[in-house]
Amino acid sequence: MSATKSDCSSGSTASAEGAEATTSAEVSPEMIPAAIPVNISSPSPSKTISQEFQEFEGTTIFAPSPSPTYRYSLSLKNGKLRVWLEDCESKKQWCTTELDTQDYVDSTNVIPDATASDYVECFRDLLDAAHDDATNIPSAFQRHKDGVFQLKLAVMIQVLRKSRVVAYTFILETISVERIDVLESKLRDLQDKVEIVRSKSEGTPSWQNSTIQKLEGEMKRLQKDAAGRDAVILQLKEEVKAAHLARESSLVIPLQATAKTIPS
Repeated sequence: MSATKSDCSSGSTASAEGAEATTSAEVSPEMIPAAIPVNISSPSPSKTISQEFQEFEGTTIFAPSPSPTYRYSLSLKNGKLRVWLEDCESKKQWCTTELDTQDYVDSTNVIPDATASDYVECFRDLLDAAHDDATNIPSAFQRHKDGVFQLKLAVMIQVLRKSRVVAYTFILETISVERIDVLESKLRDLQDKVEIVRSKSEGTPSWQNSTIQKLEGEMKRLQKDAAGRDAVILQLKEEVKAAHLARESSLVIPLQATAKTIPS
């Protein structure tokens, strides 16, 4: 599944810190990330710090229901990490810039021998784990100062046979979302619902089949709406191109007429 994401602002940063967490979470003021253990495999000799491209996508929560569900994307390209979040209800989006490992890892939260890929897989596991136990969520998403947002992930690791909690903090900025992005996001939501219903529909009553048909009809409507938008944009581009050509033609004709009046 490929998620469509708007461009990030250029001012986002990330910071690394220890186990202590603040409590002013946007989704739940009482919420702080609860550290959980995550297994991190030993890096193989062929594993390098900088991989060509790696991406994980999924959904997560930062507080129990009825708090919203979020889509997330963790992409690693040439060793640089980008974190993207989308509220599945409001369709608001946030993201970081491309981050080097030292932007989110320091002496307080470093995992011995871990590569950038190991960290990304660890973050993926933490975000996915939120669905397993809503009372023990290892992540928090909150409004930070200056209008930016903070994502915090807490994990329990073992070093020298001792367990300790470390946290990773990312600063995300709100990114603008156009109508076409909202349509594509709604389309992805419907596609997910159709797949869920289909997987449970074998040998079930006919009313579930009608539910699938209804969802598929809504998907086609959104696809048509998105396609119509693309057609309008293409038409506008053609009109602009024609206007430029007409303007260039109107400039060439007077120049040719002037050239004929110049004596040799």
